[in-house]
Amino acid sequence: MTGARRRARLGAAVLWTLLIGCDGANPSTATPADLQLALLVSHRVDVEELSGLSLDVGGSRLWAVGGRRIYRLSLDGQVQKRLDFAGDNLEGIAYDPADSTLWVVEEKRREILHLDLDGGILGSYRLD
Repeated sequence: MTGARRRARLGAAVLWTLLIGCDGANPSTATPADLQLALLVSHRVDVEELSGLSLDVGGSRLWAVGGRRIYRLSLDGQVQKRLDFAGDNLEGIAYDPADSTLWVVEEKRREILHLDLDGGILGSYRLD
């Protein structure tokens, strides 16, 4: 895969993450009542320092980062799998539906890592 194509995929993954986080409400016309969130359910998650969460494309499982590890969780928060990958300080995660891979932020090293679903590194990209 060429560098330009990798950068385009990285940009697409970041954009996908941002779009998922936006509900499309226009801030200039939204009222405080429109911006209220209601807690529907709460689950205890056995992940140390949970700092990132992403839903897979099928909506059947979650991917999480906590401390140095990456986890696959059920929708009720049960750890199904702990990936072999161990980072230094993982702070964010996004599931990429285009190729069923993960994008992870490595904060201390200022990198974005592209991983397969077993934790294998497909690419890494340094940030300024």
